[in-house]
Amino acid sequence: MKKKLFPAVITVIGLVYILCNIYQQSNKEIISDICLMNIEALANGESVEGEKKYKYQVWQNEECLIYVGGAYAKGKKVSCYSGSDHPVCVDCSL
Repeated sequence: MKKKLFPAVITVIGLVYILCNIYQQSNKEIISDICLMNIEALANGESVEGEKKYKYQVWQNEECLIYVGGAYAKGKKVSCYSGSDHPVCVDCSL
């Protein structure tokens, strides 16, 4: 009885060891894939928080509507040009 049980226990331990290694390796690949996607996104020119490329000129005479928090709010029409005040170009500002 002991002679038959010992190989079965060794086989189960070996399988558990192999499955644990496969699981750890797959997690490393997933994490490295996510890291690579983040690096590619940064390299492809997505705007970095705080990077400011535009300036606005507000037109006091022209009103526009902005959708904010589920409702429309009145704003002023703006024109964008190169500068260092805002990260995005908009056509209406509160």
